[in-house]
Parts: sequence; C-alpha cells; structure tokens
Amino acid sequence: MANRYQFDQNLEIRNLVTVRGQSKDELFDALAATAAAGVDGLEHDRIRERLWDREQMLSTRLGNHIAMPHAQFEDVGSTVVVVAVCPDGIVYDAHEKDLIHLAFCIVGDQANHLDTLSGVAVKLQVTGILESLVQAARENESDKVFRLLTRAESGDEGEREDDHAAGRRAARSRRVWRHALDLAPAVGARCIILHTSSALARNYQVPAELEQEVYVMTPEDLGMPSHGMGANPAGSISVSLLYALTEQRIRQNDVIVNVYGSHEPGVVDTIQVTDVQAAFRLFFSISEELELEAATQRVMLRVVELAVELASEGREGKPTGALFVVGDTASVTMHCHQMLMNPFKGYEERHRNILDPGLAETVKELARIDGAFVVSGTGAIESAGTYLRVDVEIPELPSGLGARHAAAASITAVTEAVAITISESTRQVSIFRHGRRLIVL
Repeated sequence: MANRYQFDQNLEIRNLVTVRGQSKDELFDALAATAAAGVDGLEHDRIRERLWDREQMLSTRLGNHIAMPHAQFEDVGSTVVVVAVCPDGIVYDAHEKDLIHLAFCIVGDQANHLDTLSGVAVKLQVTGILESLVQAARENESDKVFRLLTRAESGDEGEREDDHAAGRRAARSRRVWRHALDLAPAVGARCIILHTSSALARNYQVPAELEQEVYVMTPEDLGMPSHGMGANPAGSISVSLLYALTEQRIRQNDVIVNVYGSHEPGVVDTIQVTDVQAAFRLFFSISEELELEAATQRVMLRVVELAVELASEGREGKPTGALFVVGDTASVTMHCHQMLMNPFKGYEERHRNILDPGLAETVKELARIDGAFVVSGTGAIESAGTYLRVDVEIPELPSGLGARHAAAASITAVTEAVAITISESTRQVSIFRHGRRLIVL
C-alpha cells in the first residue's frame, strides 16, 4: 500500500506492510526491507541487524498486542515509520503468550530518534484507537488501519468529528474551569495551575475571565524533560510540582488547584487539589537530613518515589530488589564497571532523565537486571546494570543486610553520592549517605 501519512511536521508513515508469517524473524525482515526503501544510505541487512541488536537489550513489546521495534543510526539524515499489520499474530517473546498484531517500526537518524519514539507513542495515545487498530490488524484490514491512523488529520468531512460533539466537550471544559475557580478559595488555594506541555499549551483556551487566576505550568518552563500526562497523570503532576517547589515557584505551605486534560489536548476534564506540605512531607524531611542541593533533592526524591512503587508492586508479581546511586557521578564512575551493555548509552541527557514520568516503566523493567542505576545530580541516568567496586569497611552496617546494601553503604562512604536500595526480601527502601543508613521506609 503506497499511501503516505504525515505523522507530524517531519515524519511520515511509508507503507503499511502485511506480514503473513508468525515469527519475529519474518517480521523484522519485512520491516527492514520496507524501511531500506525509505532511508537513503541504509541497506536491508544493516537495518535488520540493528533491529535485532536493540531487541537483545530489552524487548520492544509494548503490550496490548503492539510492538515498537526501532533502529537508530548516526547521520543518516531522515527517519521513517513502517507499520506492519500481522493478521496471524507474531510470537514476539518466547515467555509471552499474547501475540503481536501491529508493529510500529522506527528507523532513522540518531539525533531525533527518541523524539520520534515519543511522538509516535503520544500520537497513538491521543487518538485513543489502539483497540480498533489491533482489531483491524487481526482482520487483515490494512485500509482500515490506514484510515484510523489518518482520521485525526483527514480533510474528509466524513472522517471529522461532528461540530455538535466538539461543542459539548468545549462546554464541559468551560464548566471544569468554572468549578476550579470556585474551588480555589474554598480550599485556601494560592493559585490554579494548568498542567500541559509547551507544544500543547496553545490548544487550551483559558476563559478570558480566568486568565489572571490561572498559571500555565509546562515541563519546558521548569527546565525538565517534556512529557504528556500519560497513563499516570497524578504522577506527572507530582513531578512538575516537585520541580516547581525546588525552583521556589510554589512554597511549602501552599495549597494548589491543578487542572489538566487526560484524554484530549485542549479539553480540561480533571481537577486535583494538592496540599504541598502533606504531599511532599518526605521531601522536606529528607532534605533536612541529607543536606543536598535543590536539584539533587528533587532527583533523589523522585528515585525514592520510584523505589517505593517498585517495592510495593514488584515486577510480574514477584518482589524486586534494586540499587540507585544519585549524584557525584564523576567520583562514582571511578568505582564502576558494566555487567552488561549499558541500555542508556548514546542517548541525549534530556531523553534519559529519571524525572521524566515517561521513563518510569522502563526504569522498573530494567531494575530486574543485576547491578546499580547510576544517576547524575540533575537526573540523567548514566547507566544501568552497573557493578560497584569499593574496598572499604563499613563497621556501622546493621547485621542482616545483603550485598546490595553493603554496596550502597560503601559507595556513599567514598563519594558524596546518595544511594537508595530496595530489599527484595523485606521490600524496605533504605537511603544511605556517608556510609550510613539514615532512613528506612
């Protein structure tokens, strides 16, 4: 199918490929062949090999019968997306029973690779049609897949949403704004904050009478990685408020009314009230105890939040241990070597920042690998699966703690880093500084 769909300003889908086989090898072979025709200077075999290399690091299966295999290259100058329709289903991971019926393959220049990955993921989330796409793929309806992907941008009036439905949503959005304005004084809020990204902020029409009451908070404005509200909007808001707190945009005693749209850009549908003192009690207590700089404080707290979630949830129903080392990266790396290929190597810092809510699931998945995460004071994940080599005695380490806690105590004894550990057996989260376990959660 030769149609092209402009995915965003610089990206188009070239060809929807139907893959009749059931093996991952057949899928990658078809994807590589189609991508090679769309990217100058890249041959089929080289693309196919790179797809498999990436797959060895971590499966690109997303769940819901969808996968997003990808391959990045230096200085190829362009990027393409190939969509594979797999009606018979692809056996994508040996340990997984569910088959893949739809694959979005991204091949192209390293410079914009992660931006492209994020753009595709956001586009699929915004359209809200994943179930329809998968169903169409199962039924081998490539034309329908193409129509579903292009519907939001189509100039065909028959494909557009009718004005009446759009008007209803706009009216509902205005009512949400009005409730937020009424709620703010009732709860003693200092301000109303609209949470969005810079790219989407222009889509939100704040009613004229509320313009003086609403502060628009974007990740870019705060100097943090860009993100959408995603599957965990409450977590996204917490991270944004944490940034605002350490940047002194909001204060410890503030109450904030947060407004956001979780389903469609430009339409607000949710109000959340945050008592800063209560929501960030852990931040204030840890900040006093550890005496860290503001930037490192928020990174460390974000790691603690992820650690607490991981300790509670485990992974695939099983307890998971982990070790994070935060700050003083120059000194920490002197005591490190990799146990496996570093999955974060080669990415720009803004695309591997642990403060980005979009990386939470990736971090949790990689936590199953032995070794430590090394995280800079600004939040950039420098490595995962890292072995720490420190020859120092820790006389104050409580008995019963294992190698992970000993490594945390040791690395913090010889550097200015903070270490956060998760015990696989007790699910406790411990925070180490200067060779001592200071806090147990």
